Parts: sequence; C-alpha cells; structure tokens
Amino acid sequence: MHGGVNNRWIVDTTILYTGIDKLTLAVNFDFAGEENDPALVATRQDANSRWGGIAGYAAYDWFQALRTAIRLEYFSDPQGVRSSETISPGNKVDLWEITLTLEYKIWRGLVGRVEYRHDEANRKAFSLQNHGLTPTSRAQDTISFDLYYLFF
Repeated sequence: MHGGVNNRWIVDTTILYTGIDKLTLAVNFDFAGEENDPALVATRQDANSRWGGIAGYAAYDWFQALRTAIRLEYFSDPQGVRSSETISPGNKVDLWEITLTLEYKIWRGLVGRVEYRHDEANRKAFSLQNHGLTPTSRAQDTISFDLYYLFF
C-alpha cells in the first residue's frame, strides 16, 4: 500500500455476436482484485483479495416490437469481500442467477418490460424478512415491471 491507497485492478471483457438474424448472443466476464484489502487486513496476513464472474445472455426479436431474453450469471468471491458486508468477510461466497425478460416496444421510444429473476448463493446472502441487512436466505425471487423511453 502506497500513501494509504490500495491498488485495485479489473479486467472486464464483453463478446457480442449478432451474425444470426433476430438473435443476439453475448458473454461478459470480469476478474478483479485488490492489494491489502481493508476488509481482510485485520484478519489475515495475506490481505490481497480476488473476485470474478461471468454472464451470458441470448435475446431474440420475435418481431420488431417484441423481444425475449434469458441471462445467466455467476459471481465468485473467494474471500467474501465484495458480496456483502453482512456475510462476514473471509468466507467464500458464490452467487448465481437466471433472468427471463419479455420486452415490448409500445410506441416510438416507449418500451415496457417484465422481468423475472431468481438468485441463489452457497450461503445465506439475501435479506427476505424485516431483519435489516442480516441475510436470512440462500435464494430470492424478483419480478419487475419497467417502463422506459429510448431517446435515440
């Protein structure tokens, strides 16, 4: 550590393929780390942290206004420093999710979207009850209804 600054690095790569009509395929991966991570300094001699993840998705345009997509993601946090402060740093956390999306172009740039997402973890990582930030579950489900406008 130099002058109280921790060196942090990240490699972020996305590969996108649109060579098949109406189909979009993508994969994204991130690998990162931090020297002398403050979350580990007090508990470990080797306080360097590492984490990373990968995501992939496929989207299909059924017709000009209707699109569906599926996204899968995995995130590994071997020292538990980036997942949540409440999961006790120093313990491995693995998170994964699947998201299903239905998107409809309503009018000009106005778009409506419905998404269902299921998240899971190898340990309690989600707060599903009124316990503040204390994790109470290894899984959670989310449904969202979105309305947005594209200007370009």
